Amino acid sequence: MKKKSFIVDQDEIHLIDLLQIIWENKIKIFVITIISSLIGCGYYYQLPKDYLNSLNINKIDISEVSDFYLITKMINSKELPQSNQISNNLISEKLLVRFIDELKDYEEFFNILKNIKKVKKNIKNLSIENQEIELFKYANLLEIVQPKKNENKYIINFKWDDPDEARKILQNSLNLTHKNLKELILENLKKSSEIEKKK
Repeated sequence: MKKKSFIVDQDEIHLIDLLQIIWENKIKIFVITIISSLIGCGYYYQLPKDYLNSLNINKIDISEVSDFYLITKMINSKELPQSNQISNNLISEKLLVRFIDELKDYEEFFNILKNIKKVKKNIKNLSIENQEIELFKYANLLEIVQPKKNENKYIINFKWDDPDEARKILQNSLNLTHKNLKELILENLKKSSEIEKKK
């Protein structure tokens, strides 16, 4: 009878041998897995939770508001201004500055924040005075960057943990600011008109 000779290929891996090696080193593998998981979790919790959301605000198209400005000029100056006397660029810059000033008072921003779920939760059990203090802490998350020389573009930076929610907060704040500024300009026009009528 011939003896059977088994030729073992060096590239072969025996599954049983592999499982035996894993079983023998199970404690080392478990410890390495736990340490790696803890390092990963630690790194995750060290990452900043707030995303920076930026928005550029440019000068407006003056055609939208030039009529208001002309009326104001007529009321205040008692003479009809010539169209070439009014610089559209200047009007646009002044309105942009007024808009930014209105936004900087944070009134509209705070009104929007009060309706955000996580902010409501943080301030609901506080007194009115402490609610205002807590809301002013959120004001640090909103930064209005002045334009550089020869630029008319303001940059609004807002740090928030949810980018979609941040976009909504910014959009609603800007819309409310726009509405309030428009009402303020109309109110000023009415007052100027009434003063002129009385004169």
